[in-house]
Amino acid sequence: MASAKGMTSFYSYLDKETQLEGKIFIDGQLMATLDPTNQSSHVNTTPASIAMFSIPENAQTLKITGSLINSEGKKRHFDHQCKIVDIGVETAALHDDNRTVIQRLQALFNLLDDDNYFEENTGNTLALKANLPTKEFYQEIEKRLNVTLPEVIKVIDQYDIEMSNEGYFVDVKDMGNVLDFLAERSFPEDFIDALSADSRVGKLYQRSLVVYFFVGDGYEMLAWDPQGQWFWVHDHDIYSPVFFKESQKKFTDEDVVVTMLASYFLGDFMFDDNICFVDSAHPRGNITISFKRKGFYSSKLIPIFKNRSFEWR
Repeated sequence: MASAKGMTSFYSYLDKETQLEGKIFIDGQLMATLDPTNQSSHVNTTPASIAMFSIPENAQTLKITGSLINSEGKKRHFDHQCKIVDIGVETAALHDDNRTVIQRLQALFNLLDDDNYFEENTGNTLALKANLPTKEFYQEIEKRLNVTLPEVIKVIDQYDIEMSNEGYFVDVKDMGNVLDFLAERSFPEDFIDALSADSRVGKLYQRSLVVYFFVGDGYEMLAWDPQGQWFWVHDHDIYSPVFFKESQKKFTDEDVVVTMLASYFLGDFMFDDNICFVDSAHPRGNITISFKRKGFYSSKLIPIFKNRSFEWR
């Protein structure tokens, strides 16, 4: 396999108060030591970065050994090994900043249609609208909303995009703020009023536009703040929007859209106890370890394209 670009971040999804200690080996060589004293408290929806290392070219196997330590100090030992598989060839076009957002989305859809990897995510299409919105149309919308829309929103709006998940891009003509979207979906009026009055999120939700809406385990949405921020909202944690953050790579508006969709669709690609997928085309390689509860814990290795902190790595 090709080596990942730069360093690979290793993450853990753990219950609050749980710590992880152990060692990571690649082809028998020690790559990282997992020190529980360096792990901050976190919940299972947000992975914590607990190690960084380089994956050598042509690496074959990854092994992690160690223990999970619960709040009472009880340890559960594990020894897990998996085959390393590089998917960089398949994802290169998806991460290519020189391509337009439409070309990058098409690359994602092409990958989803590859039955070597997927069986149920087919049928994702995008096509230029027959009657394209005019410049004057967008000017009227921007005047009504009192914003200047990012170019990526207007580009996507010129296409009919069908996706096999339960999500969709909001037409520019139908755009509204986060509070309006919640109100239109039968959230109680007193709840909306309380949310509006909240000092942390009220003003943010009043000024921010919903760009992408997803119906899954509740409502989720990608929103754009005219002050220049992108963030994710889930109705299960409505008072805690999750913002995209810059890290090694300054992300673009296009990166936000592509990363958001890839995180949903490619999740089916990644789940395999015996394979550790590595994306050598990604600006920053990521591997996540997730522990599912069966009595105590069992280990499961999965890679990620982004995590719930939405940091572009």
